[in-house]
Amino acid sequence: GLKLQNIGNARLTKINEDMSLMEITIEAKASMEDIARFISELYKANPRFYWRKCVLRPFNPRDAKDIVLSGTLNVVSLTGDSVAKVLMGEEK
Repeated sequence: GLKLQNIGNARLTKINEDMSLMEITIEAKASMEDIARFISELYKANPRFYWRKCVLRPFNPRDAKDIVLSGTLNVVSLTGDSVAKVLMGEEK
């Protein structure tokens, strides 16, 4: 399976009273199948993760058995009910 080799410290940026952005860097080594499964699961996660940067490269250029995934993920956090309702289309 996918083995996270490095997880950076989460950085939190407050955008306004109701919205924050968290950013985290990761590095993982696994087969392409396991990395694809990991990315697919990220897209299903709640809260939603967004890639700011995503790089895939072979671990060993002579043998592409293992792939290294390195990237930066962002998560948007909504703390205000009014913001969440507007984004979900419940309030105009």
